Amino acid sequence: MTGSDLLGTSHDFVWGLLVDWILYVGIFLSLGLNWLPLWQLPFAVSQALRSMKRPASDDGISAWAALMTSTGGTIGTGSLAGIAFMLSIGGPGSLLWMWVATLVNIATKCAETLLAVQYRSRNDKGELVAGPMYYIQAGLGPSWRWMAVLFALMGTIGAFGLGNGVQSVELNKSLGLLVGLPSLFSACLVAVCCLWILQGGICRISSASRILVPLMVVFYLAGTSYLLAQHLDVMPRVLRSIFSDAFNPRSIAGGSLFMVISASVRRAVFAQEIGMGTTPIVHGVTSPQDPVLQGMVATLSSLTTALVGTMTGLMVISSESHLANQDGITMLNRAFEWSLSGGSAVTNISTVLFTFTTIIVFGYYGERCAEFLFGTRSNLPFRLVWCGVLVVSAITGDRAIWQITELLNALMALPNILALVMLSGGIFQLTKSYTFSQR
Repeated sequence: MTGSDLLGTSHDFVWGLLVDWILYVGIFLSLGLNWLPLWQLPFAVSQALRSMKRPASDDGISAWAALMTSTGGTIGTGSLAGIAFMLSIGGPGSLLWMWVATLVNIATKCAETLLAVQYRSRNDKGELVAGPMYYIQAGLGPSWRWMAVLFALMGTIGAFGLGNGVQSVELNKSLGLLVGLPSLFSACLVAVCCLWILQGGICRISSASRILVPLMVVFYLAGTSYLLAQHLDVMPRVLRSIFSDAFNPRSIAGGSLFMVISASVRRAVFAQEIGMGTTPIVHGVTSPQDPVLQGMVATLSSLTTALVGTMTGLMVISSESHLANQDGITMLNRAFEWSLSGGSAVTNISTVLFTFTTIIVFGYYGERCAEFLFGTRSNLPFRLVWCGVLVVSAITGDRAIWQITELLNALMALPNILALVMLSGGIFQLTKSYTFSQR
C-alpha cells in the first residue's frame, strides 16, 4: 500500500466514524438543550450588538469581538472553494444537507463555548486562556488529562493544515489572479503581516477582525446577491434541483444518499468548525464571564458561515460549474464569470480576505494549543514557525493537503465531542437555571 493509499484509507475510516458521531452528539445536545440555541437567536443577536463598543481588557474581549474573531476563523476557503468541492461530489442536494447539519449542530457550538467560559484559566503571564484542553482537564479531572493533551497535540499540528496550509495555497493563488504578484513575494508579505498581528495577542487579533470581518462578509453577500439578481430566471430551477436531488429516490436506492450527507456534514464541519473545539478558544476569553450568554453568541458564527456557504452554493449551482472536474477556486471563478464578465474579482478579493483572517485566527488557536503542552515559552517559536510554514506551503501547495487537513480535524474533534457528552449534565443544568428575560 502506497503512502497516498494509506492516507486515503485512514481519512475515510476516521471520517466515516466522525460524521455519524457529530450528528448523534448534535442531536443529543439539541434535545438536552431543548433546541435553546435556535429559539434564543434574537437574544444572541441583541447581546452581540450590545457589546460592540465594549473595549478589551485583562478581563477579556467583548462578545462582539469574539464573534468577529471566530467568524474570521470559520469563514475561510471552506466556505468558498470547499463548498464548490462539496457540490462537485454530492450534487445540489448537498447544500440542503449542509443546512440540516448546521441547524442540528449549533447546539454543539453553544455547548463547547459554554464549557470553555466555565472552565477557563490564566497562564503564567496572567492572560485568560480557554478551550477544550482546559475544560477536559478541569471538568473531567486529572485522570483524563491524556485526552486534553491529545486534543492540544492534534490542535497544534492540525492548525497548520486547516488554518495555514490550505488557506495559504488559496490566498496565494487568488493574489496571483487578482494583482499578479510573484508567489514568493506575496507569501512573504502575508507572513510579515500575520506575524505583526499575532505578536499583539488576542487584543490585536480581535481588533483586526472587528474591522475586516464585517467588511468582507457584507462585501461578499452584496456581491453574490447582485450577481444572482442578474439571473433570477434560473433560480426556480436551482431551488428545485437542491430539493429534488437531496431526496432523490434513485440516490437512496443506489446507496449514495449517505455519501451525499457525509460530504455535506464533512464540509459543514470543515467550514464551520462544528465540534472541533477551536472557536471556544477565543469565545472562552470573553467578558463578562457568562457561559450561557457567550454560548448563545457563539452560534452566530456558524449561521453566518452557513449563509456565506449558501450564497457560494447558489452561484455554483446556477452556473453548473460544479459539473466540471476542476479545483474549487477555478469552479468559483467560472461561476462568477458566468454571471458577469469580471465577476471573478469578487471571488478573488473575498478569498484573499477570508483566508487571511483565517490564517491569523488559527495562528492564535494553534499557539494556545501549543502553550497548553509547552507553556508560554513556546509562543514566539510557534509564531515564527507558523509564518515560515505559511510561506513554504503557499509556494509548494498540493491537493493532498486537503485529506491530511481533514484527517487532523477529525482527530481534534473526537476527544472534544466525547468530552461534551461526558460533561453534558452540567451544560443542561446551567441553561435550565438561566433567566434570559433579565439580561
